[in-house]
Amino acid sequence: MQRPRTPSKLTASLNHQLNKYALAASAAGVGMLALAQPAEAKIVYHHSHRVIGPGQHYAIDLNRDGVTDFTLRNLYDQTGRSGQLSLTLASP
Repeated sequence: MQRPRTPSKLTASLNHQLNKYALAASAAGVGMLALAQPAEAKIVYHHSHRVIGPGQHYAIDLNRDGVTDFTLRNLYDQTGRSGQLSLTLASP
């Protein structure tokens, strides 16, 4: 069983500096919270059913700006008698 540790004695100057630091850090944290902008979001769902065959891919444009955000790839790798089929998600 361990004995309880005795607290160290801080000098008055060090104690004063630590208190000032804690006060400044707290004020900075409150200031950051006050500057935070409220966020707003919505979920838009578009029903889609796509079949992605082996070796094919499908481009996904999340915000419909004409730029592909992600690509789903259906990969098949065969070595000898065994093979591996994987569906991967890649960003450009």
